[in-house]
Amino acid sequence: MIDQGQLFHTPNPCRSICTVNNKGFCKGCFRSREERFHWNEFSEYQKHLVVQLCFIREKRVLAAKHKKQLLAEHNHAQQEAQFDLFADNHSNNNSDNHNENISNNQNDSSDQLAVAAPQPQLNLFT
Repeated sequence: MIDQGQLFHTPNPCRSICTVNNKGFCKGCFRSREERFHWNEFSEYQKHLVVQLCFIREKRVLAAKHKKQLLAEHNHAQQEAQFDLFADNHSNNNSDNHNENISNNQNDSSDQLAVAAPQPQLNLFT
């Protein structure tokens, strides 16, 4: 009995970006060295499995890049949101509000520390 995978030709996934990343996979097609060198020796079923592995590897790399980008954006936004003690625009505009906040805080008898707002959760797979 013939396998259905043998009826169809699996094309070579090479994208002509033949550069290896730090884990030994091609940056273009995400195949390992052995997978690239022995491609012509593989059966159609083995080629199909290699293509599936390459797809999984590519998804992992893209997810890691996306996560890194989200963390960088979050850190940048957090740094911009921090209060600058020496900024001129804050001292002139908010001096009255700042003094009111200080007097209101001094009137509170509780010695509780201010709790930071919870940080947003990063959803990587949406």
